[in-house]
Amino acid sequence: MNPSEPIIMAAELDLRGNWDTIWSAISSDSDVTKLLGIFGTIIVIAAIVGFIWAKRRGDGGGGGGGNQHQGRTKFLIGALVVGTLMAAPSVILPLALGIADLVGNVGIRLFEKIF
Repeated sequence: MNPSEPIIMAAELDLRGNWDTIWSAISSDSDVTKLLGIFGTIIVIAAIVGFIWAKRRGDGGGGGGGNQHQGRTKFLIGALVVGTLMAAPSVILPLALGIADLVGNVGIRLFEKIF
């Protein structure tokens, strides 16, 4: 390769478009989307109730004050993320992937201009 030749970069990221293709194939079966929504909602409700119950009992429901509290808070955040993704995959994931597309494409353009 000659140093004066331009580097060929990827034209554009399209993570959201690829997700839309995958999701349209999955969501054609409405039972799958209903089950995901039900399980996601159950996970979110169970995490919030468990967090409140632990906070009420005084054994690690809060966000500060030592390692015992951090474990419960991390579990709550993880359960909320998983439950939300399951309950609304046609909204949350396209939004996140659209942001990733934007950041990635800006990075590609900057890299192309530098090199």
